Amino acid sequence: MGAGALSAAVVRLLCARQRPKHISITAYEIDTTLIEPLRVTMVECRRHCERAGISFSATVFNEDLIATAMHEVQGYSIQVNTRVAGHDPNTS
Repeated sequence: MGAGALSAAVVRLLCARQRPKHISITAYEIDTTLIEPLRVTMVECRRHCERAGISFSATVFNEDLIATAMHEVQGYSIQVNTRVAGHDPNTS
């Protein structure tokens, strides 16, 4: 298994079964040594989509997905629903 193997497997499955009009992948990889292999995988995905008549786009970021996501949600309140069926945590 290489960089982007799961994405490539999903692309092959979509091309074979779902046949969407477009597939778009946004990939994050923190390990700089895996960026080029990931880009190669995205090129292979593009070729697979072209053969199936599906447009394809991919963006590869050499960043930490979790850190990026945390930055995106900073300032937003996250509410967790703790209510369990038949039990209200505010009344016990």
